[in-house]
Amino acid sequence: MKITSNSKLRNLLLASSLALVAILPACKLDEVPNPDVSALTIINASPNSTAIDFYLDNERVNAADGSFLFPLRIPYQRILAGNHQATVRAAGSATSLLQSNLTFPTNQYGSLFIIGKADALAYLQIKDELTYPTAGKTKVRFINLIPDATTLTMEIVGDATTFSNKAYKEFSNFENVTSGVKTILLKDAATNTTVATLTDYDLKADKVYTIWAKGLITTAVTTQKAGLQVINHDL
Repeated sequence: MKITSNSKLRNLLLASSLALVAILPACKLDEVPNPDVSALTIINASPNSTAIDFYLDNERVNAADGSFLFPLRIPYQRILAGNHQATVRAAGSATSLLQSNLTFPTNQYGSLFIIGKADALAYLQIKDELTYPTAGKTKVRFINLIPDATTLTMEIVGDATTFSNKAYKEFSNFENVTSGVKTILLKDAATNTTVATLTDYDLKADKVYTIWAKGLITTAVTTQKAGLQVINHDL
């Protein structure tokens, strides 16, 4: 199941009185979750990490097949609102690489990014304000998650909206942009040098996206090089 919302996606609403556990099955957009739940998507944004497992309390959220690699994402999960212990382990291992108690508010969508280099993992928890864009437009948010980057700017070629001067871990609001097939540029904000380019990406009308700067500026590993990754919030 996927997470649901009202027509403006401003609140998660009442669905049922079923008993809840820490992780709940997802639901469809035309269903409504329990009022004491939160919606969480988890992203592996650590560029040089090996495969990981993500746990809430003692329950693994991802599949047990070693496939939760950079820069992949676990879709929205319904979870009990409140405090939970969030743990990152090496895939298939009981060894904890990162552990923290996090709070997940009732009736709220959120993104949890596992960030930083493999030897310095951290969490970045962000509220997802998932309201529909202006009719015929697309909503986009930008996040800088390149740990060795300076301040970065993202530009969508042909659109006047610029997502400027974001330091590591900083993010913009969701902004309305023109929809269509786009070239998206990631630039060093100080020098205006293009760091990475995403070409021919279709920003569909009436959709909401997060575009995040991934990878490393300084690396010889192809799969770890700086780039742009897109999350379609699939409303």
